[in-house]
Amino acid sequence: MKNLLDDLIEIIGIDDVIPEQSGSFKQLQIQETFSIPENKPEAEHILSIRVNAEITGTQIIETPIAQSNEGQVLLGKKIIVQGKLIQKIEYAADVEGQPVHTAEFEKLFSDYIVLDDDIDCSSPVIVTPYIEDIYVKLISKRKVFKNIVLLINAASSAFNLGSGKPDEKRKKSLANRYEISKYYKCNVKEERCFTQFVLKEKIEIPRPKPDIEQIVTTIIDPEILSMKVINTIKGRSREGQNLSGKKIIVELKIKQKILYAADLICRSIHGVEKEHYQSVYVVVPERIEGTDIEALLRNKLLQPKITVEDVFARKVDERKIFKSIVLFLEFVYIPSYEICYSYQHSSSGSNLFVAYENGRHAHQITYDDDHKNIKPKWSPSGQEIACLSDCLGKFMLCLIDPETSSKRVFTQAGIFEAISSYCWSPDGGRIIFSAVKGISKEIYSMDVRGSEYEQITWGNGLIKSFRPECSPDGKRMAYIRSTSNILNIWISDAKGLDSSQITACGYIKDFDWMDDDKLVFISGKGNKQDEASVIDINSLEAERIFTGLDIFAKKLIRISPDNQYAALIGAKSNKNDVDDVYLYEFKNKCAINITKNFCTTKISDLAWGIDSNKIYYVSDELGYCNIYSISLRDFCKKQLTNTTAADIQISYRPRIR
Repeated sequence: MKNLLDDLIEIIGIDDVIPEQSGSFKQLQIQETFSIPENKPEAEHILSIRVNAEITGTQIIETPIAQSNEGQVLLGKKIIVQGKLIQKIEYAADVEGQPVHTAEFEKLFSDYIVLDDDIDCSSPVIVTPYIEDIYVKLISKRKVFKNIVLLINAASSAFNLGSGKPDEKRKKSLANRYEISKYYKCNVKEERCFTQFVLKEKIEIPRPKPDIEQIVTTIIDPEILSMKVINTIKGRSREGQNLSGKKIIVELKIKQKILYAADLICRSIHGVEKEHYQSVYVVVPERIEGTDIEALLRNKLLQPKITVEDVFARKVDERKIFKSIVLFLEFVYIPSYEICYSYQHSSSGSNLFVAYENGRHAHQITYDDDHKNIKPKWSPSGQEIACLSDCLGKFMLCLIDPETSSKRVFTQAGIFEAISSYCWSPDGGRIIFSAVKGISKEIYSMDVRGSEYEQITWGNGLIKSFRPECSPDGKRMAYIRSTSNILNIWISDAKGLDSSQITACGYIKDFDWMDDDKLVFISGKGNKQDEASVIDINSLEAERIFTGLDIFAKKLIRISPDNQYAALIGAKSNKNDVDDVYLYEFKNKCAINITKNFCTTKISDLAWGIDSNKIYYVSDELGYCNIYSISLRDFCKKQLTNTTAADIQISYRPRIR
């Protein structure tokens, strides 16, 4: 214990030995202003202060295993710590002769420590207090301000990631992140939207209630008054606090009722009621599953849950009670239907299902046992689903409300002989589709709420146009034009005007928009290895991607919503017996195989999660088609469905608006 002089005041109580390393500790700063008792003379100046910290009680409670967006970590257990500071001040009295007087005070405190997951809680956990700093100042003849910096440490083995922790600089590369994914599978906790905090206050018994003999019980009832989303910076402080760009400010009203036995002969029970108002914030991601936080709150898909974890109340004197409440506030994401898929259960029938992003709560929305419903696509608003259905004998466009399962035929068989492919306009107001009409195969546009259609490509029967895709801004349209089985990509405006050819290879297999000015596409013919490229539609300059990997056949390519990655289905040989999903990172120009199948496997479809951190794909690796997901955070694969389907096609819902 150190004896120091600070501004000619002797400081006694600062610990001279403090643990060098610990994983289970809490830093406290205990401030208060107290008055010299009335029976003592006023102070001229303080001579010394002596402080001793003492732990009076502990209790271990269970918690989730999670990490908040702000960086707070929970490892399954925390220990509630109660203690007191015993303080003694010597001062020179402001009277003739300046005699020395003393004043003694006790300050109660209560807080929690998150325990390391390697602590054995079956044996006692020892909590030790360490006083790191003491500051005292006489602010008037009877008022003293004091601040104690206190470290409370629970006996544990040090939290040390050791040499297994990857170098931060290597995380940026996709290939390096894949190599270290094993580390993250073991060490990254579930990330949730929560905060934990402690409310401490002294409560005075109002007159004319009797004095306190003993506290009987404490009742706490928290209530959320209001919530709002605010913008903040993005970054990580040196102390480890994360800010994501969004916070939810929560205004709380905490109703409290303390029952106590009175200091009377009859020991009658009395109550003290008080309301405490508190404002707290919870750091949240800008989007969850691709949807803005504001929209989730507005649609009640992000709901607050507040839990009282611990209450500590102790009598300070006959008229005062010290109270400490540990609260846990979390915003819980209520999953909604995000995946739509077509399930082919027989050679003649397939129906649509919707499910949560984890594959759970699958719900059937079409019931056509003898007809096929295929190629589902969510509307840009996420409120409707389009599909191709042969319920009228030929494939026509249909619109389905996933809430009610109501189905509306969008194109009539009397006008078109069949619909082969389609896309939504980015605003969701129109559907652009390729239809067979007589000997021609052209692209048409139709208002979703109307019945009038507009032809936007014109061939002569020998030239066929199909596979339309709108640019992200909706101003352009790309499509495949076939002339004598020579397939190239053409570009036009949204009305079909100002069209031009942008590829000349002649064997386009698939394409996708990267942004408003670039496309990615797959081309290939016969026994030659397929190529994947990016092309600028203005300069027509093309650059190959997915080079350096032995991918012979490339089947389908999709760009992530954030435009950082491309994912494709490919096979290493021309036998096409083992398909894999390959990932390409544009920034670092590197590609990896993220499924690494080693036996006969067909992958038939894939889709990106709207926040670009997951890929969903359809694989028959277990003999039947099922949906799987792979997280780009840890490259962990999960099977989401367990079906006996012959084929599945998937679509991931855009953001809720």
